[in-house]
Amino acid sequence: MNLEDELRKALTREQPPGDFAARMTEKLRSAKPAPTEKLRAARQTPRATPSEKHWIAGLALAASLAFATGGALYYAHQQERAEAERVRAGQARAEQLRNDAVIGLRIASAKLNDVSERLQRRSTASPASTIQNERTR
Repeated sequence: MNLEDELRKALTREQPPGDFAARMTEKLRSAKPAPTEKLRAARQTPRATPSEKHWIAGLALAASLAFATGGALYYAHQQERAEAERVRAGQARAEQLRNDAVIGLRIASAKLNDVSERLQRRSTASPASTIQNERTR
């Protein structure tokens, strides 16, 4: 037999013996009933007095305020961290732009120095050589 057949056989519905109901009824009748008053008292939770209720309400309010304050402080801290990160990113971008501007100014300065040197050479050179230099270009 395989597993499915064994399970099917084990889980088939069977009729209880004929005296099953009578035996169960007899067991229930012979069982000693539990004292209902003691059982009820055991199940009840102790009631708080009015002064205890005030203390409980006060503690609940204090806990709520503590959680709310903690949450607000955490939120403010997160906002400060985000702002500091934005400032750092802005500073890094500004530094990069400054470096780019310095490089651009150095390139422009080098080009202007080249032009200045050419102009100096032209002004000191003879007019005939200047014309000849212009034609070769």
